[in-house]
Amino acid sequence: MIQRSSIAVALFLSTFILRADINSSLPPPPLPLPLKVQILVGEKVEITLQARSQSTLPLTFLIRSSPAHGTLTKIESIDARTSKVIYQHTRAHGAGGDSFTYAVQAPNTGVSAAERVTIHISEPASVFDAPNTLTFDDVIIGDSSQKKITLKNLGGGIIKGSLEFPPPWEISDNGSYSLKANQSKSFTITFRPAEAREYRDIISYSNDPARRLLLAGTGLPPIEVHPPALELPNMQNGKRSALLEIVNIGKKPCTAAFIIQPIFTPIPDISLKAGESKKILISTSGKHLSAINSLVQIQCGAYKTNVPVTGFSIPAQLSFNPETLDFGKVSPGHTYHKTLDITNSGGTPITLRTKALSEITLSPDPLKTPINPEKTVSFEIKLEPGIDSRPPLTLEFTTEDKSIAKTTVLFVVENADPSSRVYVVSNIDTSKQEKNPPTQSASPQSIFKLAEKPRIEHIGVVEQGRNHLYLVWKKLNDDTITTYVIEQLMPKKKSPTGIEWAWVRPRNSKITMEGDYVHASLTGLPAGTSMNYRILTSDQTETLTPVSEMFRVSTKTGRSFRIPFLLVLIFALLATAFFIWRERHKQGKQLAEETSQIEGK
Repeated sequence: MIQRSSIAVALFLSTFILRADINSSLPPPPLPLPLKVQILVGEKVEITLQARSQSTLPLTFLIRSSPAHGTLTKIESIDARTSKVIYQHTRAHGAGGDSFTYAVQAPNTGVSAAERVTIHISEPASVFDAPNTLTFDDVIIGDSSQKKITLKNLGGGIIKGSLEFPPPWEISDNGSYSLKANQSKSFTITFRPAEAREYRDIISYSNDPARRLLLAGTGLPPIEVHPPALELPNMQNGKRSALLEIVNIGKKPCTAAFIIQPIFTPIPDISLKAGESKKILISTSGKHLSAINSLVQIQCGAYKTNVPVTGFSIPAQLSFNPETLDFGKVSPGHTYHKTLDITNSGGTPITLRTKALSEITLSPDPLKTPINPEKTVSFEIKLEPGIDSRPPLTLEFTTEDKSIAKTTVLFVVENADPSSRVYVVSNIDTSKQEKNPPTQSASPQSIFKLAEKPRIEHIGVVEQGRNHLYLVWKKLNDDTITTYVIEQLMPKKKSPTGIEWAWVRPRNSKITMEGDYVHASLTGLPAGTSMNYRILTSDQTETLTPVSEMFRVSTKTGRSFRIPFLLVLIFALLATAFFIWRERHKQGKQLAEETSQIEGK
């Protein structure tokens, strides 16, 4: 009995031992690895499935659970230890997370536990696309121009912002935008200028202040005015006037209205069709001899423009009444009286001075009695001839600043001779001049002959030196003119009737023509001297024609200060010596410091 029990126990134990040996010979299942990947919304990614295994045989990968927000392709083997699968995210689910699980099995082993693959899904970065510049065509005031701009989000996320435009710019839809991935929005920009000028503005995008939009446009006036500034010449027919041209450059009819000062004649409104031009006359309401500095305002719709209107004051123009003073028979030691009326018919006040003569006195004193425009002053001329008086006697009138030429009063005194006369020569700036002007002597017949109708009225002094003058004037619009000539009024000789004068060409004069202007260079002139000149033109027949009034120009007086060369040389030597001393002093100080440091060590 005991023997049978022992045999049974031995059989049971052998069976258990045999089964344990069989189980211990099988390898454990492979161990899949946890994985994490990141992708952008709507993209796909290749995921490599990996596992650890004691088996050397190829592994088999299995999908245990599918992703919720995407799809997986069929698993493909890469090698004995790895396989791959492609995950495709569904864009509609947006950003967030997703996952799936997989397991692995080796031959002759069980299937492993499932492991998770975690997928993080994010939106792509926003990419803002917007224009940097916006240039409009020229726009007539009262009209407008429109252009479109388009803003885009070429990336992901949402771009929110706005644009604010100052006048004269306008933007549609209040300029606000909210752009999702790959979305765009267009705006209409309107340019409506209110002034005739260039407009420049810089606008910032609120979502990205570093990004800016440069706006550019030009507002044009609906009308053009030629010339932009008007200068009224001297009087003609009792008025001062000039033409002003107005052109409608817009595409719409325009009515031009004028707002003027009382000194001008009223101007009625004018209607201008598109592209039409008209000329109007700007004229003073009377003589108006004084200087003019005014404006004419022209209004066309909402546009207004001012045209400056200027004019020099009419120079003082003297006339004498009577032109001949007859003293009759005069005797030494007696006093004779005559009245001379001097009228200033110009627009500039003038004060005269006289050269002292022992035989002649004037009352009131001309230097203390200015002659205002359009006024007449009566002077009492007292003649007290002496035994030694030798006719003719000359009484010279000239302005205090020598701005006009002399006016001469000639007294021919012949004792006990009934033909004694006083001659007044007042006109020194009228009449014509011959081609080769003859010598002219002082006489009652206006000795200085000039152009009846001066055509050059404004002559500029570019440079005024001690011994030279540089003059300039505008060319005349006359194709027959070949060149310009400048002449100087010079005394020729004395005669019993006075000084004889003649027009001569200055020795050192040079005329050049550049563009629309003529330049005259006069050199070798005496310092501090006033000289009288006039301008003539020459044609192909070499005929000389005066084209200007006589004008007076003076050279400068005094000497310019110059530093002597020796003083400059001494200063340079002193400066050089100072710099050498400073450098040596600096080197000595540095050497002393280095020596002190060495001794200290």
